[in-house]
Amino acid sequence: MELKKSLFLDYLLEANGLHDLQFDQWVFYPGMLLNSTHRWWGDGGERSRPHEGIDICFYRDRAGNLQRLGTSTRIPVMYAGEVVQIVDDYLGRSIFVGHELRDGDGNRLHTVYGHTDEQQSVRTGSVIGNREIIATVSDASKKNRAMPPHLHLTVAWIPPYHPAQLSWKTLQASGTILVDPLMLIECTYSLLPER
Repeated sequence: MELKKSLFLDYLLEANGLHDLQFDQWVFYPGMLLNSTHRWWGDGGERSRPHEGIDICFYRDRAGNLQRLGTSTRIPVMYAGEVVQIVDDYLGRSIFVGHELRDGDGNRLHTVYGHTDEQQSVRTGSVIGNREIIATVSDASKKNRAMPPHLHLTVAWIPPYHPAQLSWKTLQASGTILVDPLMLIECTYSLLPER
């Protein structure tokens, strides 16, 4: 199934007034990308398993200065859907949103927003409209001083027989197909050298 690209990052810019701060483009270390085995924070090194999505943290302003998202960064959803699970993660909480989009095999599209603090009105079962703000970026420094605040974003096709309780562990279950979020988002970005 061909999905229409989301304007998620435009929604993120708009929700946080980043155009007013002279936003130019997103910036990633290779370790921030899907399936990377490298850590982009602290002293670098290897991850314990391949990265399940992308980490959104850095951008350049029009003067070429590297900037980063902060803990007050408001997070919209990529597509309208329903919150199917909220779980603690090692830097905050992760919000799993199921969308009414299915591939040819009946797999349902899900997006996961990690390292967040959900809005008070957001709970399991909440119906979320396109562009709606569901959370803010959590303060990662409370749990890991080497890691700056950032949003982890995962996109996955999940089969109908998948365990009902979604978590980072069950995302590794057989049949789940991870999708590179950058393939579904209108986005201009550049890569920094690996740390």
